[in-house]
Amino acid sequence: MTIGEALQKIGRLRTEIKNKRLYLLALKNRAEKVASTITDMPPAATRQVHGRELVLADIIDTKKELAGKEQELYELESSLITTIRELDDDRLKAVMTERFLMNRTCRETSTVLLHLGERYIKKLCSKAKGLNLATTVHPCSP
Repeated sequence: MTIGEALQKIGRLRTEIKNKRLYLLALKNRAEKVASTITDMPPAATRQVHGRELVLADIIDTKKELAGKEQELYELESSLITTIRELDDDRLKAVMTERFLMNRTCRETSTVLLHLGERYIKKLCSKAKGLNLATTVHPCSP
C-alpha cells in the first residue's frame, strides 16, 4: 500500500469513526427516552415491548464496530509514523510530518518550514504519496 492510498483510507476511517460516535450518542439519548420492559403496565399493541433492550444491544454492537475502526486507524497511523521515521531525506521527513501527521496545508507547512516554498512542498508531497508504507510490529503482538 502506498502512502497516498493509506492517507485516503485514514481519511475515510476518521469520517466513519466520527459518524459512529455521533450515532452512538444518538443511541444513548434514545436509550434514556425508551421505556424499560420492567413496568407494571400491560403490553399494548402500539407500545414496543423490548425497546430499551434493542437500543442497548445496538449500542453494544456499535461500540464493537467503533473499536475495530479505531484499531485499524491506529495501525495505519503507526505505519505512517514508522515510514516517516525511516526516511533518509530530512526535508521530506519534515514536510511529511507537517502535512500528514499535523494535517497542515501546503501554505501552512511553508510558513512553518520557512526555507521551503509552497510549490516545492507540493512536489515533495506528490513524491511522498508514491512511497510504500512500512509495516510495523505492534507492541501488543507476539
